[in-house]
Amino acid sequence: MKKICVLFILFIYFEINGQAVWTKTTLIDKFQIECLASINGDLYVGLGGGGVYKSSDEGTTWTEINNGIGKKYITSIISKGGKIYIASYGEGVFISENKGLSWIEMATAPGSKYIFSLIASGQNVLAATWDGIYYSSDEKKWTKAIISGNRKHNISLSFYESKKNLIAGSGQYVFTSKDNGKSWESVSASSLFDIVSFAEQGNALFIGTSGDGLYQSLDDGKNWIKKGNNKSESELQNVPAIIVDSLNIVAGSPNKGVINDGSKMNQGYSGLSIKSLIKHKGFYFAGTPTAGLWKFAVNSKLQEIETRGLFELTSAIYPNPWSVNSKLEYTINQKADVHIDLIHPGGKVIKQFHFLAQPRGAYEVELNDLDLSSGIYFLRIKVNDLIQLKKLFRVR
Repeated sequence: MKKICVLFILFIYFEINGQAVWTKTTLIDKFQIECLASINGDLYVGLGGGGVYKSSDEGTTWTEINNGIGKKYITSIISKGGKIYIASYGEGVFISENKGLSWIEMATAPGSKYIFSLIASGQNVLAATWDGIYYSSDEKKWTKAIISGNRKHNISLSFYESKKNLIAGSGQYVFTSKDNGKSWESVSASSLFDIVSFAEQGNALFIGTSGDGLYQSLDDGKNWIKKGNNKSESELQNVPAIIVDSLNIVAGSPNKGVINDGSKMNQGYSGLSIKSLIKHKGFYFAGTPTAGLWKFAVNSKLQEIETRGLFELTSAIYPNPWSVNSKLEYTINQKADVHIDLIHPGGKVIKQFHFLAQPRGAYEVELNDLDLSSGIYFLRIKVNDLIQLKKLFRVR
């Protein structure tokens, strides 16, 4: 056991210091990174006063694509039907039919040219503006959406399309639409601050606020609970960007950098201040106000990064891939409660192991007699406040 653990520690050290760190891309860092979009394999970046840039090689090289727009202040980039739409704050909406090589301004603008966000839903393109929510189905005219319910607010800031509804953040309130944005109904939100970002994981909906942290709803936005179960999450106040996968919640903050399920992940750049986040082609990309665009490799070792303090956890799976029997080996350096979940890629927990008040030492968990089909699975190991995620390959 000792030999296995020593080898594993060296391997993780290499991953953290060699790959699993934030590295700076070559994108110009003179302007604030306002928005990011992954469209047909390309990464698009909207700058505050610098127009639009595009990369086709995961941020290694960049092309300025400002023909027809100049170096405008870009707040949102979306795609619909083979076209790309951008919102220029104070100047309306522009469209490209050739992957950004040239842009044409829409003939009319929404009620306000001060646009914070765009989204496509059905046949409609929607704009969240200083004067409320507008939609267009023909790229020629805009119609102001109807808002009903007890709470109304004119300043719309953010959009999101969940599994059930189209959602908008309007000041301190959440609005939902079931008709592609033509009409909206208000839903109460607990925050006293503006709602500026959304994410969804399973049946949980998350909102990020401009000064009151993260909130979570398990009933389609009817009730909200503030997420603040550990120190780093409670410190996360301004949340302009959230991204999720089947297992993780990654939030960005101008003050605290990037937080992954409550653990800070600022490896490689301790001063990381976040304006925008996206997951694109195996990387997390983080846009900053003044320090350019950074990326972080999303590989099998990403979630093994932990906040190391007085407590330490090391673990390994052998064999992996496995066909019949395998085992998890882990070592803890002090007494702790250990929770281990075997998880399907879709997020469903298949099997759980709970060990309360385990003394310090090395342990094994047998992964035998599991009737699982071939594919990728995950083991989530939670010990005290530390979480590690292991990728398993099942071969039958």
